[in-house]
Formats: sequence, structure tokens, C-alpha cells
Amino acid sequence: MSNKNSNWKWNAFAIAAAMAAAAVPASAQDVKLEATVPFAFSINKVATLPPGNYVVTRDRNVWWFRNEATLEGVAIVNYSGRQGQVAQEPSLTFECLGAHCQLRAIHAGGIELGAEVPAPKLSKGDRVELLSVALKPIRGK
Repeated sequence: MSNKNSNWKWNAFAIAAAMAAAAVPASAQDVKLEATVPFAFSINKVATLPPGNYVVTRDRNVWWFRNEATLEGVAIVNYSGRQGQVAQEPSLTFECLGAHCQLRAIHAGGIELGAEVPAPKLSKGDRVELLSVALKPIRGK
């Protein structure tokens, strides 16, 4: 076999291996889910979002909430990673004080890495209710 043919095959193999290696981490990190949130809520005291249908995605180290009706989005960058449990279903957890609800956690499902979102400090005696909203994986979009 000539040196020229050998180099071509090696280069093709190296390119294919590099593409496969690059694709694995990207697909392992990207998460795309959807939820119907029936109440207004806030994220990080920065954004207040109306009730509606939301697409929740993780792109590497950033979680995004996008309202399907308005197409407005909010990025969540200051969160703590939260490893899911094998049997855990995808969901959002909200901490509600009266009519005000604050996103507290994103559970991506299974052992996917989710997020705990910081919430404002509460006063002594504040009665907080935790609400959960189901997330569904988006396939093929």
C-alpha cells in the first residue's frame, strides 16, 4: 500500500473519530423539555413570567426558559448542579409564598444533571408551599 493511500485512510479515520468524540459530550449535555406552568412565577428575582407553555433547555452550563406564546426567554446561569435519581421524572419545583411563586429546582429526569435555583430569603414564620409541575422531553424538534 502506498504512503499516500495510508495517509488518506488515517486522516479520514481521525476526522471521523474527532467528530464522534465531539458529538457525544454535546448530546450528553443538551436537554430539551417542555412544561405548562399554570401560574405566574419568577426566576432569580430577575424575571417574572406569566402562566403558559414553556420550553426548558440546558445548553452546556446555561438553563433557558422560553415562553412559547411570546417567545421571550430567560437564562439561568447562577444555579447549583443537582444530580437526579434514576427513577426521577422530569419536573420543575416552585416555592410559593401566597400568590408569588419562585422557581427553585429543575429536575431533568433520570440521572441527568438538573439545577437548584437560589431563592430570596424568607422571614421567620413565612409559610411556604412547594408545587411541582411535570416536564416532558421534546423529541425530534
